[in-house]
Amino acid sequence: MAYYEKTKDEFVLEMVEKTLTQMYKGGIFDHFGYGFSRYSTDKYFLAPHFEKMLYDNALLMISYIRAYDITKNDLYKRVAKKTATYVLRELTHPEGGFYCAQDADSEGVEGKYYVFDYEEIIKLLGEEIGAKFNQYYGITKGGNFEGKSIPNLLNQIKLDDALEQYIPMIYEYRKNRTKLHLDDKILTSWNGLMIAAFAMLYRAIKDEKYLEAAQNACKFIDKNLSDGDTLFVSFRDGKVSKNGLLDDYAFYVFALINLYEVTFDNSYLNRAIALNKVVLNKFYDEKKGGFYLYGQDSEQLILKPKETYDGAIPSGNSVMAFNLITQTSHLNKCLCTLKIQ
Repeated sequence: MAYYEKTKDEFVLEMVEKTLTQMYKGGIFDHFGYGFSRYSTDKYFLAPHFEKMLYDNALLMISYIRAYDITKNDLYKRVAKKTATYVLRELTHPEGGFYCAQDADSEGVEGKYYVFDYEEIIKLLGEEIGAKFNQYYGITKGGNFEGKSIPNLLNQIKLDDALEQYIPMIYEYRKNRTKLHLDDKILTSWNGLMIAAFAMLYRAIKDEKYLEAAQNACKFIDKNLSDGDTLFVSFRDGKVSKNGLLDDYAFYVFALINLYEVTFDNSYLNRAIALNKVVLNKFYDEKKGGFYLYGQDSEQLILKPKETYDGAIPSGNSVMAFNLITQTSHLNKCLCTLKIQ
């Protein structure tokens, strides 16, 4: 979406919209509990690896929000809100931090939690409504995944929310049918991405609950995953792990900048500036530029990697480049405001 904003290349926008729409319609999106699975195992986005990761849902929330900002297509706003609902309902610590993931397996079978038999829905909703529900969500007698059906909307040309009133009943039934294991570690880096996503969602639709979620997670990190300007990697059962890596600082600063942009609370910007200074002092490669994966106060290994490749998540170096440019821009605006006053 950023490339489209700069070039106004309609083909780029068409590709993005096609991808976002198909991802939502496919089985990679959980139509009954919301949120995205880790990745698709086929080109149609039908059959996913069923594990749900915090960072995937954060980055996809950001993508759908950006698409909504540009196109004003309500579908993208609805997907972002549904994903946020999933995170708040399934991946949120009582004090505000966000858990890592939900596993793919139930009772030793991958995807068992998510798939349905045709007759299950009929028994729940009755013959008439059940048949319509099955047809709409692609639940067939023959199944589309190992004899059972992954709910999806791939065959629906026009999306209709008339049957969504039955989703809460299906969701509650599914929860009681079998269970998912929760990976309840709380990672600073992934939380940074999700805080930024909630801040962006608040900016787009002005619902206070999303800003509150972002701020509560920020408070959780400051309370449990930091000591002054030192960040830590993870938190679980009251215990923190080793000193933070580049991604922890970069992604959390990214979150703080996004919170500043929607609240104009200088405490977020000041915190971002302080943590950026830590990165410059402890992670910077003075000979060749860029930032090492771990800092001077971390365990010193034989190799000192410097990751610049954006993979499943952005690299710490690319996010730091964005952070430093954005921080400078905000500081310049503050100085200009002071001069005008």
